[in-house]
Amino acid sequence: MAPIFSIIQDELGKMLVYWRTQNKKTNEVKEIKNIILSGSDALIAGFSRYISSEAKIPAKTGSVWTNILSVE
Repeated sequence: MAPIFSIIQDELGKMLVYWRTQNKKTNEVKEIKNIILSGSDALIAGFSRYISSEAKIPAKTGSVWTNILSVE
């Protein structure tokens, strides 16, 4: 699984660089505050923790029910 995690981390790194570059061009500061992972692979044990530690941004698994109804 490590090679797959590494590939995903590399792609995420490209996206983070892109958004940070866009912020500099427009002089707007829109900081990425968290990463939401989706899909069945997002449920792999330790995946969100790996992404969080590598990207230095909190990552969590998304829930499609968040905006539909109360989880309580």
